Amino acid sequence: MTVSKISLSGLTFSVYVNFLWNKYNSLPAQTSSYRRLLAHLTLLPLPIAYALMSYNLQFALSIMWLDGVILLPLLLLGVEKLLDKQRNLWFILPLTAIFYFNYYISYMAGIFCALYLLFRLLTTYSHSRHDLWRILKNFALSTLISLGLAAPLLIPTFSDMFIGKLSDPLTSVVYDPRLINQPLSDILGQLRNGTVNYLGVTGLPNIYCGYLAILLSILFLFCKRISLRERIGAFLLTSFLLLSFYLWPLNIFWHGFITPNSFNYRYSFLFSFCLLYMSCRFLCVLSYQLPCFLEKTHHFPALELVVGLLLLITSADLGINGRAIFRNIDYATPYMRMDEYVSYLNDNKPLIDDIKASDSGMYRICQNYQLTSNDPMLLGFKGMFHYSSTYTQSVNALTSKLGIGQAWLWNTGYGTTPVTDSLLGVKYLLSDTAEPSGYYSLKTTDNSVSVYENPSAMEFIYSAPLASADISFTSDPFENQSRYLNNLCGSNTLFYQKYDIELANPAGSLPADLEYDPVSSWSYSFIAKNTDPVYMYMPLTPFVSADIYVNDALAGSFEYGKSIYNLCLGCFHAGEAVTVTVVSASATAPGDTYIESLDTLALQDALTSLQTGEITLTSHSSGRLSGNISVHKGDTIVTSIPYDVGWHIRLDGHKVPASDIGTYADTFLTIQAPEGEHHLEMYYLSPGIVPGLLILLITLMLLLVVNFLQTHKKKQR
Repeated sequence: MTVSKISLSGLTFSVYVNFLWNKYNSLPAQTSSYRRLLAHLTLLPLPIAYALMSYNLQFALSIMWLDGVILLPLLLLGVEKLLDKQRNLWFILPLTAIFYFNYYISYMAGIFCALYLLFRLLTTYSHSRHDLWRILKNFALSTLISLGLAAPLLIPTFSDMFIGKLSDPLTSVVYDPRLINQPLSDILGQLRNGTVNYLGVTGLPNIYCGYLAILLSILFLFCKRISLRERIGAFLLTSFLLLSFYLWPLNIFWHGFITPNSFNYRYSFLFSFCLLYMSCRFLCVLSYQLPCFLEKTHHFPALELVVGLLLLITSADLGINGRAIFRNIDYATPYMRMDEYVSYLNDNKPLIDDIKASDSGMYRICQNYQLTSNDPMLLGFKGMFHYSSTYTQSVNALTSKLGIGQAWLWNTGYGTTPVTDSLLGVKYLLSDTAEPSGYYSLKTTDNSVSVYENPSAMEFIYSAPLASADISFTSDPFENQSRYLNNLCGSNTLFYQKYDIELANPAGSLPADLEYDPVSSWSYSFIAKNTDPVYMYMPLTPFVSADIYVNDALAGSFEYGKSIYNLCLGCFHAGEAVTVTVVSASATAPGDTYIESLDTLALQDALTSLQTGEITLTSHSSGRLSGNISVHKGDTIVTSIPYDVGWHIRLDGHKVPASDIGTYADTFLTIQAPEGEHHLEMYYLSPGIVPGLLILLITLMLLLVVNFLQTHKKKQR
């Protein structure tokens, strides 16, 4: 797929440069077909450079962004057609396609199209004022038509983003006093072969597209056979992009006013395009003059030599650059071997298939290990792991308060407890460690992965005596879990018992053969009060790794970049002295560390009372479910389904009014219902999809009407 997309970007750019060559060149009639072919081939290094530019190779890790690189030449070809007063479809079709393929990159490409149109209008074309306004009107109208055709995707997408990324203070743009983004010398330094780039937030723009492109761009600026206006315009357009790399406000403008999470300068392919445009224009002049000169002087082999030399230089140059980029990527984020990927699928997919075959209900599956950040999508189950830019902000906020691993856009299953597993409907657990307390072992594989069943897992929907829809959370995730459950039960039970802990720094006893830094290691000690499972929450910074030892035995690890979460320390005898030692390379002991034991009997009593109000599902499928539920007096129907305005709910065949639909903990869907037996139906329809489809239909009808009128007008002429 990656190779195909990189190849397609070269193909579409070759279509664009071929258009420019035909537009500006007209070889003498006596020029042989072979010479014409060779003249065209002088442009071949440019599509190669566009395909193998640093942006494509570096950002191939986010393959969806390459769709914008593929469609950009076709978009600008459409702009050229508008300037030549040809049909708007040349511009409408690729613009609509880029909206559907990648709405994010379409924002950047759309802005560049407008700049390119102004550049070409002001520097290359000579139009009357009437023609000028007509072209601008056609450009604006074509853009509106494309937006209308893409409305079924764009409206639901932005509706989702307004409850996720656009509402999250971590990703939205706040005032930043910076003016300078990065030093100009560092940015220009990226125009060297083999410049490796860090993918994180301090990364530099990927703008290298070959020494040949840089040389030809410079020659373009001094080529007197190209109009001065065009040379100045191209220089200003390229300089504006360079200035955007340099100045923080312009850089954030190109990113839609949202701070990028790694992969900086996602619009930097536009700068490479500008260099290759200037190279193309210079080669158009060169490829026109050179064949004519050689025909007259009879230096036939010279043209073949020029073409071959250009291809050799470009291929070698970008090949060396690509090798350096891939080596750097493999060092920074090592590639997974295919046999590792296949082995993971072979080990885990049968486990998921067995669970589905034996249980057709509605539940979640959790893991305490992972291959990717989206393993549930990879293996095909409803899970806890999820990484996406289109996330629901309230879900991420809640999971972190409950002590479940969550960082930036990423939710995990790390740190779940019997409380969170049961309330979130986690019925099965895939684990490569010891059996969790209160779970049943179902199956163990040869690679030490076991499947456990949680007998206390709640259905996704149940009736509960909800005391309050809001929860006042603290910094203690175990207290937050207790408040969450007590609120559901209308009780005030102490589910977790907090231990008094003593901090020792440097750390206490550790395995004799363990090498560690005493400065960044410490230990906690406490006396176990009962045999209930004990959990620890230690708010390290997300980008610190640490190993946790319990009485000299490794109990778990916090991995670099994987956030902070609850860790089960195990079960102990009453009165047993326990020492928890933290071994880190760079951390210091945080101020608020919580070690608490879970009262499993109290938890079971609370869950048993809630399970009396569970729904009995009659059917469920993707985005749709129905079932029967008994609502006790004063109860509320509570779910572990995140609230979304796209949910449509019917109770006993009647639509539930919006006033009776709310949220619990500002996250999960709740429904007010009268006492008694009810039949509940729910289905999901993406918010904005209906108006989006209506706009699409209206746009298509208008296009047909306009096309009919234009055709009729031509016939009358």
